[in-house]
Amino acid sequence: MSLMHAKKVKLSHFFNTIFYKKLVNLENGYNYRAIKRWTSQWKLGYCLLDCDKIFVPIHKDIHWCLAVINKKDQKFQYLDSLKVRDHNVLRALAKYFAKEVKDNSGKDIDISSWEQEFIEDLPAQENGCVF
Repeated sequence: MSLMHAKKVKLSHFFNTIFYKKLVNLENGYNYRAIKRWTSQWKLGYCLLDCDKIFVPIHKDIHWCLAVINKKDQKFQYLDSLKVRDHNVLRALAKYFAKEVKDNSGKDIDISSWEQEFIEDLPAQENGCVF
C-alpha cells in the first residue's frame, strides 16, 4: 500500500483488556502514568490521534462492556449488555484522551461539548447459568 493511500485509510485502535484496569484501578484511582508509554507512535506504528475510533474493552467482574472514544463524531460511547450507565468510565476516558492529545500534540483539546452516549440498542444479558 502506498503512503498516499495509507493516509486515506480510516484507522481504529483496539486497546487490550488490561488497558482500562491499568488506567483506573482501585488502589491508585486514575493513573495516566501507568499507560502513558503504551501509545507512542514508535510502539504502535501509527499515531493514535489519527484514529477515528479507539475501542476500550472493560471487564466488570461479572461481564464485559465496551467504551469507544469516537473522535470522528466527537462522542464518548458506552456499550453494556446489562444496560448499566457508567458515567465514571466515560469521564476517565475523556480525561485520558485530553491528556493523550496534550502529551502527543502539545495542544489542549476542548472535549466539554463531546456527547456521552450510552448505546442501549443491544442484546440484553441476563446473569446466571443457562444450564
